[in-house]
Amino acid sequence: MHGMKRYHTMKRKILKNPIAFLLALSMLATAMSCISVSTHAYGEVKTSALGLIVHRIPAKYTYENMVSDINTLTKTYGQQIRCTALCSTADGRTVYDLTVGNLDSGNEIIMIGAMHAREYITTQVVMRQLCSCIDAVNGYGGTYKGVSVKELLQNTAFHFVPMSNPDGVTISQFGAGGLRSERLRNRVSSMTYDFEQWKANANGVDLNRNFDAGWYEYTGPAHPSSERYKGTAPGSESESAALIRLTDPSKVKRTISYHTCGALIYWYYKQTGQVLNSSRAFAKAIADETGYTLDSDYTAVDAAGYKDWAVYKLGIPSLTIEVGNEINWEVGNPVPIRYFDAIWQRNRNVPFATAYQLLIEQKQIPAPLTQSDLSFDYTGVFDFDYYINHYPDIRSAYGSDRTRVLKHFLTNGLKEGRVASPVFSIKYYMEKYPDLQAAFGNNYAKYARHFVKNGMKEMRQGNEAFDVYFYRYYYSDLQNVYGTNWKSYYLHYVKHGYAEHRYSYIDPAPYTAVFNMNDYVENNPDVYSVFGSNQKKLWVHFLKHGLQEGREASPAFSIRYYKNTYADLANTFGTHYKRYIDHFIGSGVREGRQSSPIFSVKIYRANYADLQELYGDDMIKYAEHFVSEGYKEGREAVKPVFESDENQTLE
Repeated sequence: MHGMKRYHTMKRKILKNPIAFLLALSMLATAMSCISVSTHAYGEVKTSALGLIVHRIPAKYTYENMVSDINTLTKTYGQQIRCTALCSTADGRTVYDLTVGNLDSGNEIIMIGAMHAREYITTQVVMRQLCSCIDAVNGYGGTYKGVSVKELLQNTAFHFVPMSNPDGVTISQFGAGGLRSERLRNRVSSMTYDFEQWKANANGVDLNRNFDAGWYEYTGPAHPSSERYKGTAPGSESESAALIRLTDPSKVKRTISYHTCGALIYWYYKQTGQVLNSSRAFAKAIADETGYTLDSDYTAVDAAGYKDWAVYKLGIPSLTIEVGNEINWEVGNPVPIRYFDAIWQRNRNVPFATAYQLLIEQKQIPAPLTQSDLSFDYTGVFDFDYYINHYPDIRSAYGSDRTRVLKHFLTNGLKEGRVASPVFSIKYYMEKYPDLQAAFGNNYAKYARHFVKNGMKEMRQGNEAFDVYFYRYYYSDLQNVYGTNWKSYYLHYVKHGYAEHRYSYIDPAPYTAVFNMNDYVENNPDVYSVFGSNQKKLWVHFLKHGLQEGREASPAFSIRYYKNTYADLANTFGTHYKRYIDHFIGSGVREGRQSSPIFSVKIYRANYADLQELYGDDMIKYAEHFVSEGYKEGREAVKPVFESDENQTLE
């Protein structure tokens, strides 16, 4: 009986209020939204193919329209969009947060629409931006200033709050009759006769005057009103409290709240230091994108706004973007829908511009190229012929257009780890020098410019293949010309040495069986008197002179013995002495060739079971062991002349 009585009471109310009837029908959809299961394959369709209401650009995009679109989006892209109910409003509506991107990035960005009720056209802007980001995640977004928008979304996460004041929007669109609560309808009706101009929430609190930034000093209406009443305390309203909770300064790096009064960007509210610098750079980037005018005079507008609070209290660079066309000063609010296309064209890329500017500031992506960048002399890191000869796809795409090839290298090639010089690799340079990583982050062009301007002078190694010390000491003809002008050695190799097949570096690590620094200086005191313990100089001396002079640098290898013992090698290599040690390391040791009067790898292996257990058939390891330990331990490495008394032969 009680249930039937409530049913008939509700029926009478609905029949008396058709708007309430329509709104009641939407309540089920509201309750069901954000819990849908994906019904399409991952990334199967673009958002524009879903028949969303927001794409039809209705004159009044209602709360119910938005809920319907959210439900469609969550059904279609359940894996790519996270829908969260931030709060329930006084009249039972939900403030939604739609999140797209990588929440593990630590770079969260908040986009807020319709905080002021009559400015509900901004809900369509934010919903369309949400759709663009979903498309970007699915690979449909293209690029923004040369950077894939999908990549931007992989390094950021966007919180879209399309309608932060749904009760207020309903009042502005439908009057007090649009509210579900009779109490609220009566209360709102007592505050104004011009519902279309309503800005506040259903409690008569102006949400953009309900934040702790000048709230205590702000003097507006002393009681609930259609606009400007600040509430009983900062964050007193469920809607503003929800935004406060969402804006976690440890994760949120940028915020934008949309309004519609002129074509302006408000960005300043008493911030200083790095927050001021970041805010200014952020504001300029969005001004450049939208064409809106920057305004830093916070005293000209009412205080206690969301942007002011986020900047001043949390240190988060934040903007209030007024998207109304300049003519809006004449036509007033709500902004007529005929202006939407113009507004959208200015704001469609604002999320991508925001992510782009943030990642540039964090040095995760390089700044855009300037004319100064293109006119810089990149000799040392970029050689046109080297680049196109090593990458046929670059040659095919750009041919002989040197400017376009350089642009590719600076914007894409460096990021992809491509190499355009025989003395420089971006991956190697970044990994080798932590001081540069701390300074440049992922701004790849800065590493390249540093190597050209400073790195070569500082004798920094640009890749594994070129060692400037080695190159200088190995070639006396270059020493006579360049002396200690270290940069000139790099440039000589790039311009001449590489084509002349000069040695750029010979790593001593694989040659430990034939070259041991301690043995070399002990056996050759005259060399030690000149070079001391400078391993690089000793190694170069051994290669250039020691081998030719028959000097020994290891008990396991004697160049004279090896050359004189094996006629096949002498006939093949002649006086190319390095080829003898290459042969021993590469194949001679595996063939079991004896390499010095006191070392035979076959006998050494056969003599010691402990080494066999360690090294198996890896013959070079036996030679290296003899050099580092076996010789000092007195281990036998050659077959004895007399194996036993019975085998002795008398002459």
